[in-house]
Amino acid sequence: MERVLAPRHVYGLIALGVAAVSCSAVLAKLSTADPIALAFYRLTVTWLLLLPAVLVRQLLAAILVSGYLLIGQRVRRRVPLLVYVFWLYGSAAATLGLAAVMMGVPLGGYGAHDWAIFVALAVGPTLLGHTVFNWVLQYVPASVVAVSILAEPIGASALALLILGEVPDATQIIGGVLILTGILVFLRYRGSGETPVTARVKAGGSATG
Repeated sequence: MERVLAPRHVYGLIALGVAAVSCSAVLAKLSTADPIALAFYRLTVTWLLLLPAVLVRQLLAAILVSGYLLIGQRVRRRVPLLVYVFWLYGSAAATLGLAAVMMGVPLGGYGAHDWAIFVALAVGPTLLGHTVFNWVLQYVPASVVAVSILAEPIGASALALLILGEVPDATQIIGGVLILTGILVFLRYRGSGETPVTARVKAGGSATG
């Protein structure tokens, strides 16, 4: 069986995703909004930022494969990333909006300061964080992404030190060292897992074998 190697930039992107997601804790602390309202606007702004790209992509797809879409001969085996995260973040924002209404959490009346944080949460931790994680899943096993996300508190602590002046205590430092050690050990000795790329290679090998 042919071995598929992840592009060299994939692990750099995972690190970027962890760094971006780490910003969320600091940004949330800087906001005066209720946590539910903060999460609602984070995902709503993310959804709106993705909207133009998805509309263009969907329009082109409709023109090029309209017959395929209309008769529905078969279901796509893999949903494109932008389409997936667009509906994922949109449904999450709708759910949070409904929860806010049911719990009486105000979704209006926020100033420019909080709106800047809403946008920062959407662009950083969500678009550059979780969207990157969803993209790299086609190149590395889900376990690699899941374990890498464990570094988020470490990144958040580092940013809190730099931005908020919050110094981690000895227990937090020891815990961070243990987490990083665990991540490095896992990445060094992890077993191979199947990804969409390796699945396609297997399918191709079966078809030609």
